[in-house]
Amino acid sequence: SGGAAAPAPVHSGAVSELVPHSLPGGGGELLLSAGADKSLALLEPRMGLAVVARRELSDFPYSLAAVGSVAVAGCGDGAVHVIELPSARRLYSLRTGGAAVRAMHTDPNRLV
Repeated sequence: SGGAAAPAPVHSGAVSELVPHSLPGGGGELLLSAGADKSLALLEPRMGLAVVARRELSDFPYSLAAVGSVAVAGCGDGAVHVIELPSARRLYSLRTGGAAVRAMHTDPNRLV
């Protein structure tokens, strides 16, 4: 009844990560949501948390981080996807040794 909840289900399964993010240069705010349906959804707080973009991922996203104008999603199949914000366009993907990417950290100078 408070009006802060998303108007419809964002994912068809559980949500694994929620990351609030400020776009550079006053580009606005986004809430990034990674779900068990193997997708990344970008929600716009000024539009009642409406989904404004979505990107399918290669597997269940275990970890999610954002810095600048990119989001980085680590998946259960060992893939790390670098996604442009706010368009949700996949810039590139990296493959690890095949183990799930369960934790990540980003800052303007590095990805760990």
